[in-house]
Amino acid sequence: MNPYWLTCLHVAQLIALAPHEFGGVIVHARSGPVRERWMQALEQLARHHGLVTPLRKIPSGISDENLLGGLDIEATIISGKPVFRPGLLSHCDHNLVILPMAERLEAGTVARIAAALDHGSIQVERDGHGERIACAMGVIALDESIEEDEVVNPKLMERCAFYLDLDSLAWRDLPDTKLDAEFLDLDPVGIKDRVEQITLRDEQYAALIGIAAQLGIESLRAVQFTVRTARHLAAIDFDWQQDEPSQEHLERAVTLVLLPRATQIPDMADETQAEDEPTPEQNEEANSEETQSPNHETDVLEDQVLEAAKQRYRASYLID
Repeated sequence: MNPYWLTCLHVAQLIALAPHEFGGVIVHARSGPVRERWMQALEQLARHHGLVTPLRKIPSGISDENLLGGLDIEATIISGKPVFRPGLLSHCDHNLVILPMAERLEAGTVARIAAALDHGSIQVERDGHGERIACAMGVIALDESIEEDEVVNPKLMERCAFYLDLDSLAWRDLPDTKLDAEFLDLDPVGIKDRVEQITLRDEQYAALIGIAAQLGIESLRAVQFTVRTARHLAAIDFDWQQDEPSQEHLERAVTLVLLPRATQIPDMADETQAEDEPTPEQNEEANSEETQSPNHETDVLEDQVLEAAKQRYRASYLID
């Protein structure tokens, strides 16, 4: 199986398992067979995890009345009192929603969706009606941009854990559809219970924060998404019985969440070669200080996870 297609299926599995926890996926892909195949796999996974399918769509030019709701004129006339008609967001609670042409979403619509992603609900005040609508959802933002100046709103990108570029895949790269079905072999309820039992050690938290800093990422959300990804990867790993993620789970989480966001990627090998060779006395003194340092374990873990994640990223994203 093409390694990047495998990555795309892992992302679909994670977002279907916990839509609101991961916020969503930015999918850079124009309409075509590869995107259609991924969307079909996503719908299968969503249905398996108890989500309502087919997934609803929020058009890029949707009005506030259709998104949030408004006064139902006909029902109001018949009943003789104001009747509020719910908007599209009221039907999206605990589900995934598709955003076609996400790069063209109006700023006001993005603000409403961002509020729903932040709080799991949104306050509606329209036509004299006030109500808080539950909409703990996740979004599949289809970035169909062609020109460089066409970009998805940064507020939306910030709130989506994952980024995929399906345009980098050709139809010949995709395996038989039966292989996609292998991702359905898990119990969603059992996995969610297992996630609650898994926590990261302080050293693991610190390592992820350090990796984000090395990659030039200032977003705290990105680190939170990485933590959630590591916990979920540990939960769906049937061969892992510990109550904390393994180093491999951390590496995969960094590959999926942090590296696609990186504004810089340090090359540790080059940095090491650039340094002057220390004397044996300096080595002995440095080793003694490092061993006694409480941050030594965190620094070692941080470097190991980042280096392994970079190798995974190059392999899965087919980067030389």
